[in-house]
Amino acid sequence: MKITPTKNILNSVLELVSYYIFPIIYIWHYNLSSLKLNITFTIMLGMIAFYKNFFKPYRPNTYFNIFYSVLFIVICAFSIKSLNVFVMILLYSQLLLLFISKTISRNLKILDTIIESFIVPSFCSIAISFVNIHFISFTFIIPVLLVNIAAIIIDFYDGENIFDYLQLIFMSAILIILYYMKYIELTTSIAIIVFIVIMALIKNHFKTSNLVNRIIGNLLLII
Repeated sequence: MKITPTKNILNSVLELVSYYIFPIIYIWHYNLSSLKLNITFTIMLGMIAFYKNFFKPYRPNTYFNIFYSVLFIVICAFSIKSLNVFVMILLYSQLLLLFISKTISRNLKILDTIIESFIVPSFCSIAISFVNIHFISFTFIIPVLLVNIAAIIIDFYDGENIFDYLQLIFMSAILIILYYMKYIELTTSIAIIVFIVIMALIKNHFKTSNLVNRIIGNLLLII
């Protein structure tokens, strides 16, 4: 597949937006705080999003990664008074994971997908929440993780074997259990189940990327 810079730039911007969607919803829904704009923090998140969607497809070499790391650390240094050092370490860890995922064999695509589509988006959203409300709760973490897991399930679903259907059943069962444990609301549970089933069923006719699936899933949490 031909790499198109314009498409990669657009995907990078959408990636950054996807990190912010649920934190904004969560903060407004619970009236916890107004979303604060920390410019250097946003730049660091942007660097992660752009490396993942713009630079990584070109398979940058080690020297570029070192340069990118130094630039990231310099920006961190400017944020030392305004950001928690553990948040900066958390974000830099996501960048390191992306460096590592570039070297993963194609035979281990699932590992690359877990890093790109689950770990990095989840922890970037968690960092945004912590920067703004200074604490993390299960009511925030669980929906974030569920939406990112759902997007991965849709990615790998092809409807050709029983394992695909077992994934849907297992995910639905987990959502029901989490609802009865009062970790998520009923509307959240239903929205994610419906989202997975519909996107999986229409995948053969209307294929969407993991990024688009994550954005749709996060938007559904507005319900």
